Amino acid sequence: MTMSRLRTVAVPLLCVLTTGCVRFVPIPKFGDKDEAISLARLLKNSVPELQELIRDQLLAANELKVMLDVASDKDYSVYSARFEGLVNRLVVIRASRQQLLLKLRQATYRGVIPGLYKIAADQEMQEYLVPITAWIQIAHNFKLRAEFGTKQGFPEFDELRNALNLFLGSPPIDSLSSEIAELEKEYKLADSDI
Repeated sequence: MTMSRLRTVAVPLLCVLTTGCVRFVPIPKFGDKDEAISLARLLKNSVPELQELIRDQLLAANELKVMLDVASDKDYSVYSARFEGLVNRLVVIRASRQQLLLKLRQATYRGVIPGLYKIAADQEMQEYLVPITAWIQIAHNFKLRAEFGTKQGFPEFDELRNALNLFLGSPPIDSLSSEIAELEKEYKLADSDI
């Protein structure tokens, strides 16, 4: 190796090793900005519907919790219609959330950074599905016991009430706003771009 060749390789390598100036975060590439705009639009268009679903989920959870508190010592037949109506509302909310999640998953992004933000949005949307899916399963178990003749003393009663209390004690945060804000910051997007 010649001295000039050694200098061209060794000097930058030495600088990187001694200063730690290595960028491990992917650098946006040409075309990523278009994908980032597309993803930001998709998320921004989904936010109003997601906020409405969060509001509906909170209302349904609160109504179900109050109903469980009132009905704790009553026969299932007294409150079965109301209970099943609330469970059906939760099923509709879950289906709407799954549709929004499917819409996000169907969008494809080749760029690394838009792909990472898509994954983050996907995970956030999945987190909202976890409690509602658990409530529906507990409620179905509840209804199954009633079909087998149980009138009172359901073990799922306290389990469902505790899950609802946990959810209502720490309601969900503003949905997807952080991903949109980060995309705007990363790509220097204005609201008019989205």
